[in-house]
Amino acid sequence: MAGARLRNLGSVSSGATAILVGFIGLFGVIAGSVLSGWVQTRHAERDRKLRAQVAARVGYADIELAWQQLDDQREHKLNVPQDPDLRRYLASWAEHRDAFAAGVAFREYHTVAAGFASLDSYLYYLATNPATFDQPVLLAAIDSLERARPVAWVAGGGSANDFVARSAPKADRSD
Repeated sequence: MAGARLRNLGSVSSGATAILVGFIGLFGVIAGSVLSGWVQTRHAERDRKLRAQVAARVGYADIELAWQQLDDQREHKLNVPQDPDLRRYLASWAEHRDAFAAGVAFREYHTVAAGFASLDSYLYYLATNPATFDQPVLLAAIDSLERARPVAWVAGGGSANDFVARSAPKADRSD
């Protein structure tokens, strides 16, 4: 009788062990799924931020070059930009704006978008009214691009202090 009781305890014990092993296995599957999902989410977020940063850097370069062209036009009182192909900066913006928007706040996106929209409006004005050049239209485009420059710079990973130091007139720089 004692042997039968021991056998029964062993079978109960192995049944409990099987259930315990099953629960541990189930827990491992669930924990692995959660961990895998978390890792994938982190990588997707990191990839989105990296794409937004690259888009911001490209956007900054386009804004900077367009701004320099328009500022030279204003400074030399030219009726048209020295480089009449400023539309290429708008094409780049159309390609990168979704990635840029995914990585910045609403206000920053709209500041940069307004800079490009202002450039587009100015170029449209030049194309439709080349004989009647209007200085306020040029100044509005310059102003809008000037506001977008630091926003795109910081979104691209630069610091605000670096932007200020880099944008200072050459006579004021302490290199």
